[in-house]
Amino acid sequence: VTGESELHGGNLRVGADSPFYIMEILAAFKAQYPSMALTVSMESANDLFQAMRNFTIDVAIVTAVDLDPEFAGISITHLDLVLLVPNDHAWSQRKAISPSMLEEQPIILREPTSTTRQLFMQALERAGVSATAVMELRNQIAVREAVAAGLGLAPELVSGIRKDKNLKRIPIANVPVKCHEYVTCRKDRVTLRKVQAFFEIAKAVAPVIVNR
Repeated sequence: VTGESELHGGNLRVGADSPFYIMEILAAFKAQYPSMALTVSMESANDLFQAMRNFTIDVAIVTAVDLDPEFAGISITHLDLVLLVPNDHAWSQRKAISPSMLEEQPIILREPTSTTRQLFMQALERAGVSATAVMELRNQIAVREAVAAGLGLAPELVSGIRKDKNLKRIPIANVPVKCHEYVTCRKDRVTLRKVQAFFEIAKAVAPVIVNR
């Protein structure tokens, strides 16, 4: 099955490391190509890049500073580093915090290969601040739930300050984080029509998601 006919059946295997963008893009893709089956893997960016190398997924939406040369991709948004705090936290109404304020605070972190964790730890190191890690979780949704339950504070990479009924997201001041959300695939898969179609949908939908 090739070309346009490929979009009228078959399966597209998609990966994502965050729920922020993927669901709207999948909905738009399914609306345009209803007969294409979708298989979705929610994993860390590191695992998704490995899955693309192993041909177990076709395309992914991942957080990264840069893409390795073996991958093709487009940035759909720039990401900022923020701190997640529960609604009743003393900092919940602050406009921003400084890295120095995080000294000895209870911090919930993702796994060591997480881009969010790596950038957060680099920011603290540049500021001469030591993090007190109280928990490690592999899933950002679990991280948010742990913060909402009062188990600690956590870093997150987001575009804009998103609303959450249980959490506040506070910008971390003076942290020069250069990070993006990419739609990406192996370079040798970029000519697949179903992959091209996903890229086209993602580019069309992303500005609406990012700016809402």
